[in-house]
Amino acid sequence: SSLDRLNPTSINTVRIITRLRPDGSVQVVSAALRVGVAGRMDNFAAGGLTCPLDPGTGVVRGPFRSKRPSPGDGSYIHPSSGLSIEGLVMPFWDAVLVMIRDAATRVPQVRTVGWDVVIGPDGPGLVEGNDNWDKTHWQKAEGTPKGDVIRAWWQEETSGVSPWALSRGKRQMDIILGGAAVLLLAPVAGATALLVRMRMGRPVLFVAERPGLF
Repeated sequence: SSLDRLNPTSINTVRIITRLRPDGSVQVVSAALRVGVAGRMDNFAAGGLTCPLDPGTGVVRGPFRSKRPSPGDGSYIHPSSGLSIEGLVMPFWDAVLVMIRDAATRVPQVRTVGWDVVIGPDGPGLVEGNDNWDKTHWQKAEGTPKGDVIRAWWQEETSGVSPWALSRGKRQMDIILGGAAVLLLAPVAGATALLVRMRMGRPVLFVAERPGLF
């Protein structure tokens, strides 16, 4: 596909940010293409490039950006393949939006999600949804700060909520009560860990290397 040719050594994806509004409607906040460079994956923090897309049409509307100064930053030309992204249109974009709007309603408790989408020759696929998605990536791709946008979301989401629920005193009370609960339950957690160790062996805690970062 056109996305594969940009950097054949990585799976190049699209990051789409959605917000589930209080009235239940889904807002497609932004979209960005993510492309690997010279063997690196498309992950922005691991050296990949990004560029903004028009959320309505899937058309590239800005140059490549990187998290740190690197080849290709500020250019429409990919530094490894030499291909241009200027005017590039994401394939199956209508299908991408249908899939993402549906996914955004599946867990309504998570109000905003950064979705990673792969687009193959037969259509789009959903890689994952990130609840704590990268705000730096969003701002870098768009080229503008987004603090005011997020504050406006917060004001809309908290409209009608009790002031006490948002107060510093409530936060401090949660920390104190949560800390007390941890101390009270520590013996139970320790006994559980000991039983796991005796019956199942090591490790008591599951540890695994996360694949795909580099």
